[in-house]
Amino acid sequence: MKKNGIILIALLIVSGTALLYLMFRSGQPVKEPGFTGRDTIAGSAVSGDTFVPPADTFPFNKHAFEEKLLKDSSRVLVLEGSSVKQSGSGRQVLADGELIFQIPQRSLPFVVNTRILQLTVLQPSIFRVSAFSHENGELIEVLEGAVEAKKRYQSDFPEKDTVRSAELLMINDQIDLMEKEKDSLKPLRQWWTDRK
Repeated sequence: MKKNGIILIALLIVSGTALLYLMFRSGQPVKEPGFTGRDTIAGSAVSGDTFVPPADTFPFNKHAFEEKLLKDSSRVLVLEGSSVKQSGSGRQVLADGELIFQIPQRSLPFVVNTRILQLTVLQPSIFRVSAFSHENGELIEVLEGAVEAKKRYQSDFPEKDTVRSAELLMINDQIDLMEKEKDSLKPLRQWWTDRK
């Protein structure tokens, strides 16, 4: 009986991790057996067995955004339908939606709160936050710098994690899973470079 319980928990963790991975990595090539090099899907090229999504899947390519200069000289790009609310001190914000933060040295310490996470900027940073208050999952991508991530909800695993340049962090509060990994962050990096 105990062995079956352990197996069930392991399966839940593996399937939850796979679900998070697929949910947040939609901009990455996905292997699809059965496709040939001659296939196309909704205007996207398919090469061999690798599906290559259209270049415009990065949300800041598809939707309007507003650039805001905060009281402390930090910049935040707020995608249409998203919001950022600043506290009186100016170095703490509440974020909901898709946002990109650029935090200079003079603005440190700086804190971004989402529904699930508290992000403390440890050094000058550029990072993306995808955190909608009505969803169970959130994504943090750090292009430059370092950001400490801490859960804002009661958890059996309350450890903090530091997300550094070329790393991302995914979290789902429904299954209490937080995972960090290295990534090229190619869509964000390309968009940021083209924007300059």
